[in-house]
Amino acid sequence: MVAGLGGDFLTEGTVGLARAFMARGARAVVVSLWRVSDEATEYLMERFYAHLVSDGDQPPVAEALRRAENEARQVPQFRQPRFWAAFQAFGDVN
Repeated sequence: MVAGLGGDFLTEGTVGLARAFMARGARAVVVSLWRVSDEATEYLMERFYAHLVSDGDQPPVAEALRRAENEARQVPQFRQPRFWAAFQAFGDVN
């Protein structure tokens, strides 16, 4: 997971680390658009990778992230969107 925060450029929009990873060959990148607690990030990423690697239907990146976000919403301390909605998938996510 990388922070998707970046500078604002007149012709480029928001430019962050996701573009650099994609330029160097990453097929997909999951970024956080704002700071999220370490505990919430750890939970979400553990669930994300579990879905990505272990689900029998082999979901694409975006679907694995959606499933992890839905699970995080069910955990009382992570129920608020500020704990899970920051994460976005870019690139070959489908």
